[in-house]
Amino acid sequence: MLLHLHQLTKSYGHHTVLDGITADLDFPHVLALLGPSGGGKSTLLRLIGGLETPEQGSLRVDGQQVPQDEKQLRFYRSQIGTVFQSWNLFPHMDAVSNVMLPLTAVHGLSPDEARARAEELLDRLHLNGHAHKRPAELSGGQRQRVAIARAVAIRPKLLLFDEPTSALDPEMTAEVLEVIADLKAEGRTFILVTHAMNFARTVADEVAFLAAGTIIEHDSAEKFFARPQSETARRFLDRVLKY
Repeated sequence: MLLHLHQLTKSYGHHTVLDGITADLDFPHVLALLGPSGGGKSTLLRLIGGLETPEQGSLRVDGQQVPQDEKQLRFYRSQIGTVFQSWNLFPHMDAVSNVMLPLTAVHGLSPDEARARAEELLDRLHLNGHAHKRPAELSGGQRQRVAIARAVAIRPKLLLFDEPTSALDPEMTAEVLEVIADLKAEGRTFILVTHAMNFARTVADEVAFLAAGTIIEHDSAEKFFARPQSETARRFLDRVLKY
């Protein structure tokens, strides 16, 4: 997977979040976007997913220009599976219906086809006994696994994870990270924004380190964690890996 960023700029009001980023990020399966809070990681992920549009610059995902026209954007988004930190499940629908919805509403599957695929995924994620529970009846880890099942169900070319464990306790965090590690083992391609440094070191092929709205450095995960090139990245790792 190759991401080509050219002068990518995004602002909210007078606050510039991404400041003219230019980079080529090439990774076989997993790219981790790391860095301090407010550095632009989640905004870059949203631009990649077509959920935001830049003020300036361009972005290509495996040679495909991320469109800005709304009709083209809808098609582009249908190829991307996104998992947010807050689950974004419909509270009035049970787990299987949440997974089925994009399959029937966007991808044109029949209800029977969608249900079969949804139930298969929920079973694989150890949720077969919870398929007919609503989100309020599930634990945080179970809700996030439902959200992952929904993202994977559409068979996307790319998965995006935006801090998928930030709202979870340590035990629930571990169960969700195990699911994400299994997705890599299956050969899935995804981009991960996370503060779980040891997990990023284990699962990522490549790392892009963002701070102050720009990519300070990018390298293989092995090289980045062993020998970060910038003082900013060295200080960051010293701080977050200290305890």
